[in-house]
Amino acid sequence: GGSQPGSGEPQGSGWFRTFTIAAYKPYFDVDTSDIIDRLKESLFPFRGTFTEKTATNPDLYGPFWICTTLIFVAASIGTFVTYIAHKLKKKEWDYDINLVTWSAGVFYGYVTVVPLILYVILKYFSAPSGLVQLFCLYGYSLFVFIPALVSSLQMPGLLEISLK
Repeated sequence: GGSQPGSGEPQGSGWFRTFTIAAYKPYFDVDTSDIIDRLKESLFPFRGTFTEKTATNPDLYGPFWICTTLIFVAASIGTFVTYIAHKLKKKEWDYDINLVTWSAGVFYGYVTVVPLILYVILKYFSAPSGLVQLFCLYGYSLFVFIPALVSSLQMPGLLEISLK
């Protein structure tokens, strides 16, 4: 492999380029306004403008952080609920690290496996699609679950129970 002039980074060629950082830099080249705009678009899916706005510059930055945030919010809320349930029954409570592991498996699995399967199906039918575009679409689609999980703590009685 050679290197781009002035970059100071070796560039792979062919298949080996997949294993270089430079291959993924374009997918993380977004700024805050791009992310906020995409988050807003993901909240209104029926307008159909999300794919138009991300077609020229799909990113993996937003989907990665949305998934990561969702993992920790889901694990935290799950831990909180089990803690409250044990306290109400006056049982001893222990932290379960498996909640984080299961959350990571579910959310990262969803964001990788579903777009991969869809990509293969679309390629089979010769429909134009990009794999990174699908990762971007499915990653941002999970954003709505973050406020939904947080608002699940607002259920009547749950906060009253937790404050006793």
